[in-house]
Amino acid sequence: VSGYAPNLAPRILRLEVLPPGVVRADGGGEPPARLSEQFRGGLKVDYSLDAGADPRATPEQAAPVRPVRMVVWEAADPNGDRLLYRLEYRRLGETSWRAVGRESPQAGLAWDTAAVPDGDYELQLTATDRLDNRPDDALAAVRLGAPVRVDHTPPRLTGLTVRR
Repeated sequence: VSGYAPNLAPRILRLEVLPPGVVRADGGGEPPARLSEQFRGGLKVDYSLDAGADPRATPEQAAPVRPVRMVVWEAADPNGDRLLYRLEYRRLGETSWRAVGRESPQAGLAWDTAAVPDGDYELQLTATDRLDNRPDDALAAVRLGAPVRVDHTPPRLTGLTVRR
């Protein structure tokens, strides 16, 4: 006797962008307050943004601070299949999606927004169970996140008065 249970699609339960943070990429000064973060569910994220830095860049070309947005999610597969995740972003009003990092089995990543122009963006997470299923049987779930504002503009002080 044999049985076959049909593959069921994974479900994305949560997609969250944590408040902005910064990580020093030049290695100078004091290290950041947190070099890694442990999330509920066991995900541990190590902040390491200088791995792809251009070693020929002059100090003027290298940004001393890298803006990072932590994106975390939870997903489940009714069949218990292993999941792969792909996170993408696009500016509101645009049609093309751009990948944030590589496809990964981890339920979160650090999004370095240094190369992203200021503006409002949306994120799209895709979870697929293709690791444990034949290509024709693999299924995926897609979830859009809430809009995210990227703002690298430094604050301007106006109307400042010094009194003695």
